[in-house]
Amino acid sequence: MNPIQFEGLMAIILAFAIPILAIIMVACVIIKRNNQRNELRKEIIRSGASPEMTKLLIATPNKKRDKVVALRWGSTLVGVGLAALVCHLAGLHTEDIYTWLYFALGGGVGLIVAFVLEMRLASLQTADKEEEK
Repeated sequence: MNPIQFEGLMAIILAFAIPILAIIMVACVIIKRNNQRNELRKEIIRSGASPEMTKLLIATPNKKRDKVVALRWGSTLVGVGLAALVCHLAGLHTEDIYTWLYFALGGGVGLIVAFVLEMRLASLQTADKEEEK
C-alpha cells in the first residue's frame, strides 16, 4: 500500500470515527448525569426529608437566559468580521498564518469590548436599583 492510499484510508476511518466517538461520549455524559441525579434522590429519600424539602432539593433551577450572551457572540463575530475585512484588504489568504492571527486578534478584541459593555451594563443596573430604593 503506497502512502497516498494509506492517507486516504486513514481519512475515511477518521471521518467516521470522530462523529461516532462524539456521540458515544455525549451518551456517557448523559448517562452519568442521570445516575448522579438518581443517587441524589435516593439519598434524599433515605434521609427522611419532608416532601416540601424534597421538592426544593430535587427541583431543577429555572435557567434564565443570560441577556449578555448575544452581546458576547455579536461582538466576537463583529471582531472576526472586521479581521476578515482587514485580511481581504491586505490581500492575505487562508494559507497565510497572519490571516488566522488576525482572526484570533479580532475575536479577542470583540470579547474585550463585550466585557467592557457588560461591566457598564452591570453598573447601570446597580445604579438603577439604588435609585429605586
